[in-house]
Amino acid sequence: MGGRTLEGSGTEQNVSGKTQWFALQLSPPAIPFSLVWGVGFPQTLTEWPWFWWRLWHKAWQGFAPTSVPPKEVATQAMTAHEPLASSSQEVPLGVKVGDRTEVTKTITDTVIKTYANLSGDDNPLHVDAVFAQKTRFKGRIGQGMLTASLISTALTRLTKGLFVYVSQDLRFTAPVHLGDTITATAEAIEVLDRGRVRFRTVCTNQRGETVVEGFAEMKRLKEVPL
Repeated sequence: MGGRTLEGSGTEQNVSGKTQWFALQLSPPAIPFSLVWGVGFPQTLTEWPWFWWRLWHKAWQGFAPTSVPPKEVATQAMTAHEPLASSSQEVPLGVKVGDRTEVTKTITDTVIKTYANLSGDDNPLHVDAVFAQKTRFKGRIGQGMLTASLISTALTRLTKGLFVYVSQDLRFTAPVHLGDTITATAEAIEVLDRGRVRFRTVCTNQRGETVVEGFAEMKRLKEVPL
C-alpha cells in the first residue's frame, strides 16, 4: 500500500496506510535529562524495554503530527464526498401529478410497411391484404407495438427527455385498422420514490374507442439538469 508524506520538525516521513497512528522521525530529537527523570529509571531488567519506549514516546510527542484514529479517518473520507450526488438526494422531477399530453397519428399503408421493415414484424395480417381479408378482422390491421410506440412518443414529450423507461404494461383491447387515426395519451398519476413517476397510458381511435391501455413507470435522469 502506498504511503503519504508528512512533515515534522523539518524531516519528511512516509507513513503507510498500516501505520497512520504515528509519524516516526528518522533522527530522534535531543532528550533532556528532565525528561528522563520524569519517566523514571527502571528497577529491573524486564522494565528496560518499557522504559525506552516511554522515553522515546515522550520525546516524539512534541514533533509527531496529530494522530487520527481509523474510525475518524473513515468519517472524514465520507464527509469529503458529501457534495457528490447520491441516490438519496432529491432531484427536481420537472413533472407533477396531473401533467398530461397526447400525440396523434394516422396508421397508413406506408406507416405499417415502414414499421414492418424496421422491426421485422411482417405478419401477413399487417402486410397482406388477401390474407387479412380472410380473418375475423376483414382487412389489414396495424402492428400492436406500432400503436404502442405512440405511447413512448407521448411520454417523451411529457417528460422532455428527463426520464427513461422502467416498465410498461399494455392491454390491447381493439384492432387498429388501416386508415385509423390514433391518439396516444400519457398522464402522470403518482410520484414514487427514487425519482420514479407512474403514468396512465391510453390509445384511442377516431371514434373514441380504446385500442390500447396500460401504465408506465419512468425514472428521472439525475445527471440531466432541469
